[in-house]
Amino acid sequence: MLNPGRCALVILVGMMILAGDAANGVEVLRLTPENYLKYKPRGKEVDAIIGDYVMMNDRIVVVVADPIPSRNANMTVRGVGGQIIDMTRRRGQNDQLSCYYIDANRRPLRSIKVDASTEAGVVLTLQSREITAKRGLGLTVKYQLKDGWDYVLVTTEHRNYEDKDATVVFSDSIRADRTFTRGGSEDKKLAWVYDHWWTQAYGVVAADKKDSAQMLKGRSHVVSFTINGENRVKVAKGKTVRFSRRLYVAGHTLALRGMANRLTGKKTARVNLEVSDKDGAIAGADIEFKLKGKPYGEARTDKRGRVSFVAPKGSYELEVNAIGRSTIKSTFDLERNTQSIITMDQAGYVKGVITDGHGKGMPVKVQFIGREGTKSPFFFVDSGEFAVHNLVYTANGKFTQAIGPGEYDVIISRGNEYDAAYRTIKVKRGEVTEIKAKLNRVLKTPGWVTADFHSHSSPSGDNTGSQLGRVLNLLAEHVEFAPCTEHNRVDTYVPHLKYLKATKFMGTTTGIELTGRPLPLNHQNAFPLIHRPGYQDGGGPVTDGDVIKQIKRLAEWDDKSEKLVQQNHPNIIQLLFDGNLDGKRDKAFTGAIPYMHVTEIHQLHGILTRVNERNGVNTGRNRPFSWMQAINNGIYVPGVVNTDAHYNFHGSCWLRNYIKSPTDDPGKIKPLDIVREARKGHVVMTNGPFLDVGVVPVSRQRTAEPAIAGDTVSGSKGSVIVRIKVQCANYLDIDRVQILVNGVPDKRYNFTRKTHPKMFSDKVMKFNHEVVVNVTKDAHLIVVATSESTVIGPVMGPKWGKVRPIAVTNPIFIDQDGDGFKPDPKALPGAFPK
Repeated sequence: MLNPGRCALVILVGMMILAGDAANGVEVLRLTPENYLKYKPRGKEVDAIIGDYVMMNDRIVVVVADPIPSRNANMTVRGVGGQIIDMTRRRGQNDQLSCYYIDANRRPLRSIKVDASTEAGVVLTLQSREITAKRGLGLTVKYQLKDGWDYVLVTTEHRNYEDKDATVVFSDSIRADRTFTRGGSEDKKLAWVYDHWWTQAYGVVAADKKDSAQMLKGRSHVVSFTINGENRVKVAKGKTVRFSRRLYVAGHTLALRGMANRLTGKKTARVNLEVSDKDGAIAGADIEFKLKGKPYGEARTDKRGRVSFVAPKGSYELEVNAIGRSTIKSTFDLERNTQSIITMDQAGYVKGVITDGHGKGMPVKVQFIGREGTKSPFFFVDSGEFAVHNLVYTANGKFTQAIGPGEYDVIISRGNEYDAAYRTIKVKRGEVTEIKAKLNRVLKTPGWVTADFHSHSSPSGDNTGSQLGRVLNLLAEHVEFAPCTEHNRVDTYVPHLKYLKATKFMGTTTGIELTGRPLPLNHQNAFPLIHRPGYQDGGGPVTDGDVIKQIKRLAEWDDKSEKLVQQNHPNIIQLLFDGNLDGKRDKAFTGAIPYMHVTEIHQLHGILTRVNERNGVNTGRNRPFSWMQAINNGIYVPGVVNTDAHYNFHGSCWLRNYIKSPTDDPGKIKPLDIVREARKGHVVMTNGPFLDVGVVPVSRQRTAEPAIAGDTVSGSKGSVIVRIKVQCANYLDIDRVQILVNGVPDKRYNFTRKTHPKMFSDKVMKFNHEVVVNVTKDAHLIVVATSESTVIGPVMGPKWGKVRPIAVTNPIFIDQDGDGFKPDPKALPGAFPK
């Protein structure tokens, strides 16, 4: 329910309910728990929640955020109360807008009046606090929408309550990230931002023909307006200056320019283009028009291969590009309304059917790498879904992908437990090349499931990656459990898994990354949390500048419910021992320890190297080493590794965790089972190899239950036997197994292919041996399996494929006398706060 105590002042004019005249099709309403799912617009960047206002007519949908101080669209799009946060065409809804900020000074808007009278269409009027207080420079903003408009009319009124002249700068700003480009018309009447990959454009035109709008240069998308040739206007005491602009939404800049041309009186003609080949319509073809050698506008064809727009009459240069086809360049003379079919040559096609060892379809990743002079394809940017760069993701093993003719190496993979399949294909124009492969699950991992506890997508606000694409990436990499952990928002992957019919392949739960300052300490993940769809931050907690207060708030959220709280990418020395990193031990942030259940410790390779020092002070940059120093000083927080993935090109699972689990069926995983096992430290960290370790006392080797990562061997009274198994799929290898005693790589327990060739194999089971470790006092053992001579390779792409394989256990504690484990602070050499 709406909480009147936190809402802005709302005045209704013309109607008791927030709706327009049904006869003219324009309406305004406030989102409530009852209508939220029905009226919330659709699109990758939608941020509407309960309490926001939806304006719509027969053409467009506009969302104005509830004008309250706490209204944020997401972690980085903040202070949006009273601003336009979603805008899309009503048909084929596709919101890609983060925020349109009225008045670049972002003066907070608070009170709101709703007028749904028929004559004016619908109008939302918002005012800054200066208006109600009658002091300073006040701002009134009016949003007006009528039926038939493909824009929302935005009017600002600045009223000067000061005792002297005030200056108003006419500018707005558009938050539209990453793959958006910006531009404008030559006459400086239209300014726009456009994402041709996601086929959405937003344009701004001054309502008065005499005025102008143009994008300023710089990092931000700032629209500068001029009134009578001036961007700055002086407002005398007690006076008001008014300015109106039209904010348009369209699928491309050609359509935007056509809308803007209606204001100029230019002679125009309608253009209906259809791009096709012998097989039919070509979706996603890129069309560019130039006028007198200069770019005029762009578009991308829809599912039917069509583009429609209005343009001034004249002679244009036309260029058409589509995946796998030759570029078309021609002149395009526009003298009258024109319908034209552009015929391109055919692409080649690859049709894939990938199954598991039993012939059943499953999620996979397929890479296409050009060879013999053929370029690797680029299907879509890394925010995409089913096709990203040169990858195809499929949730069921089946796909058909257009591609250029030529020769390709194809790599088909499904995470680290399956052998990858390799093919070389020759694609011919107009023909379908079939790929069939059966991927065998060669690793045996009973009682363990793979998990990634830290991933992101567009709702996080610091990236534009599709959340559906994130789920596809996780599925294709055979992640068996992944909580949804967007920045500062409780969210869920369940709708995507259901859409893909893939709930049996991956367990999940709702979660959050609570992302505050200071960096890098004040980032924590937690799951499961109660998801409250339609409410600010999904019902999650807010951040705090105090690290301890924030993690405590998170741990106790939802009435202190059972959950896993993960410390993300910390400087462990700074967090636990040396808060100001001056080399002297202090209280640091040890108050966070009671609320911290696991901590990220990647990158793993640092575990075999020395501490990172600067002027004799431990900088904390070698996270695994610092983690072991903490264990030796009596503070053990189980270690985990995660990708923190933000985009979808090989984003997920170049790191993963093996978690002990009572079920091997991903669809039957219970989140609290994962929580409890992770809190025990029953975690093995890896970027590929599966490392299985059990420890028993020599004296009870036949009867004792092997201790696994995170466990304690109590009353061992002497040496222990460490049973080590390492398995790798066909694209991975290891050549070194090292046992660390209290974090120290003991030479007696260092085994390499060079020094102990008979201990290693070229089969799936790379290493399978028992090692007797002589322990004379309490100690903790960590086992590392890695390669010093090979890398993961192209299965994990051009970046993570260059990394050496490695797997690391959490410590197994050896309590000799059964009186409790006693750490040895002096065991591990290296600088440490004193």
